[in-house]
Amino acid sequence: MQAHQLDGFDTAPAVLEREWVVTIDTPTAGVPAVLAALGKELPLVQGPYDNCMFVRENGYQRFRALQGSHAGAERTIQQTDAQQIVFSIPTDPELLSKAFEVIFSSHVNEEPTIRVEEVW
Repeated sequence: MQAHQLDGFDTAPAVLEREWVVTIDTPTAGVPAVLAALGKELPLVQGPYDNCMFVRENGYQRFRALQGSHAGAERTIQQTDAQQIVFSIPTDPELLSKAFEVIFSSHVNEEPTIRVEEVW
């Protein structure tokens, strides 16, 4: 990974470190299972704390199942209460791969929506 001018930048009260922020869209009913699996399988450390995650509430997902989905082709658009689970990890490809394994094994959707962003 190439060096970036923010890597190790000292802001006086803190030093910036590059990390990946992972955001998962999850139907509300499936949040507890994903939180439990992530907390059990990944360190999710921030300073002297572990099991660090953030949950955004009060959203919803909209979708229509297409041919090839578990539900098959549907004509109606579905809407489900949903939340987002957000956590950060070091920029370690093996740890990110492990996170995807945990998410796919614990998430209720057959193809969960997962976003990964590089941040400091």
